[in-house]
Amino acid sequence: MTATSQQRPRSKSFGDRVRELREQARQQAGASSARILTPTSVVTLEYNRQRLNLNVDEQRVITRVTCG
Repeated sequence: MTATSQQRPRSKSFGDRVRELREQARQQAGASSARILTPTSVVTLEYNRQRLNLNVDEQRVITRVTCG
């Protein structure tokens, strides 16, 4: 084996892990889409009952989960 084939698999980035968790939450809620809303997120007033909203604080801790 060459040195490159013996390398450990690349660990997932923070963004990859966030996307995976968002997708898990979406599937468990039965929603058609999901989004993460930060305190500075700009959102539309359009209501979509099939969309899961994950509100997070400045430290990215989920503080609220709603549909809409």
